[in-house]
Amino acid sequence: MKKSLIWAAALAMLLVGTVGVARADLLYGFEGGVQSWGRFGNGTLDFGAAPGLGSVGDGIYYVLNLQPQWWGGAVKSPAQSTMGYDMSQYTGFSADVQLSVDGLDPAFPGPGPQVELMLRLPGYLEWAKIETLPLDGSWHTISSDFADLVPQSSATDPITQAQLQNPSLEIRVLLRDLHQGDPVPSGKVRMRVDQIAAFPEPASLALLALGALVLVRRR
Repeated sequence: MKKSLIWAAALAMLLVGTVGVARADLLYGFEGGVQSWGRFGNGTLDFGAAPGLGSVGDGIYYVLNLQPQWWGGAVKSPAQSTMGYDMSQYTGFSADVQLSVDGLDPAFPGPGPQVELMLRLPGYLEWAKIETLPLDGSWHTISSDFADLVPQSSATDPITQAQLQNPSLEIRVLLRDLHQGDPVPSGKVRMRVDQIAAFPEPASLALLALGALVLVRRR
């Protein structure tokens, strides 16, 4: 009987660990709270529907008219304090991103586009994960541990626990490097962002598993 209890506890620990890896806390689903997000850069936020790309409330759109030289542009969260999040309780985060082009002519010359999953503080302190995504209209998930974010702009060191607790910390999903040469394209790039989530630190889950072992031992 005791051996079976030990096996059961071991299985419980395995399940807890699996849940810990898979679990993510949804921070922004953009179901009704989309208006609290802001715009950074020279594009516009589109809170309505884009043709073939969903409906109102299904993600947030960032729309950009293509130009010969273009850098920057993002959807960004309000200060974290207004949303009630302490990001130091998490180890990383993710976002679902979809890119598409309306009326692009001539063919997109590149390079890019690149999408940054970014944490930002005042004073140009930025940490980002950068990926190149296709303009195919499909959803792509970008994710990163906070420890793996690369310092940008004025930041030179990895982000700290104190900075993750800062109430002015923003989450940004940045679209950049869309076009850097001739011929000059026309059209619009639409970026849709949805399901921004964060991954909890696993310490509390480990404590649950340890408690299960203690119960077995006491029996």
